[in-house]
Amino acid sequence: MCRVRTNINLYWHAYEFQIYDGLLIFIIVLPFFRLSPLASSQKNESINSVIAKKAPKSMHFGGSRSLNYRVSAAVSQINNGRKYTTEVLQRLNVTIGSNTAKYVCHIDRKRKLDAARKTTIPFKRKRSILKSDR
Repeated sequence: MCRVRTNINLYWHAYEFQIYDGLLIFIIVLPFFRLSPLASSQKNESINSVIAKKAPKSMHFGGSRSLNYRVSAAVSQINNGRKYTTEVLQRLNVTIGSNTAKYVCHIDRKRKLDAARKTTIPFKRKRSILKSDR
């Protein structure tokens, strides 16, 4: 049983570090009373989407170490972009093909340009107009 129920003001859930094959995952579990009730869950939805792409629920990965690697890959993709694949391959002393390097650079560049475009005022105005027309 969770000890939060016994004394909500004194008990704090812990921070958790996990290392999977050299990839450090830092998990923060916050006390529920410290969370803002109107906070956006967009970042959480984003990482859940990436994890779902790496480890779909239709496949069973919970019984093997494969799930740990897939979740680590998703976290690395969120933190470092797609270049994490080339970094992992370099650490494993695997030769990286020129097409792989080009593709990774192209995808990361495309993501950065798309993010920059979505933060412009004209884009936000258009998005607001389209949202109000729904």
